[in-house]
Amino acid sequence: MAYIGSTPTAVPLTGADIEDGTIQIADLSATGTKDATTFLRGDNTFAEAGGGKILQVVQGTLTTTASRASTSFGDTGLSVSITPSATSSKVLIMCTMLAGYDQNNQDRPRFKLLRDSTEIMGSDASSPGSRTTVVANVPKQDDGGGENMINVNFQFLDSPSTTSAITYKTQYSTRAGNTAYINRMGNDTDDASQYRGISVIQAIEVGA
Repeated sequence: MAYIGSTPTAVPLTGADIEDGTIQIADLSATGTKDATTFLRGDNTFAEAGGGKILQVVQGTLTTTASRASTSFGDTGLSVSITPSATSSKVLIMCTMLAGYDQNNQDRPRFKLLRDSTEIMGSDASSPGSRTTVVANVPKQDDGGGENMINVNFQFLDSPSTTSAITYKTQYSTRAGNTAYINRMGNDTDDASQYRGISVIQAIEVGA
């Protein structure tokens, strides 16, 4: 711009000199997709938030009691189904169960976690001998166990690599093949001192 006389002294432009709402997103030189799911980064690009986003949370509950008298594993009745939104997603499993057993300490239950029919979260079952891999084992109690329920808690981060519906479930057995229980004590009478429990499993999809 040409001036008559002296050139005016340059005055720095500040944010206060720009009326609010004057600059629109379309006026920016940033690259990337500009929408409600992205943010403007320091490198002048629009991008989605990084990994670790919680995409969905589903929960399964078991409010009834269950029992099993076998050394082989069978379903507890506690399960949860989830359909991941991307093959790159991980699924965090969080499980809390209440378990009881008969007075015989050999009857203490042990548990497994499965994705559909596949056992996951297995440990090293190598020598010596043939070992059973479990995710939890109810500890021995001084009173024999009949008057108590034990909290069984575990977490596992799974990588199912699928966008199909999958079901996570727990199974249990006993060492001596006598009776183990879910959501109740081994000594379960009508007495007011006896009580019942609820077991819960959650599947949390975590974005990559």
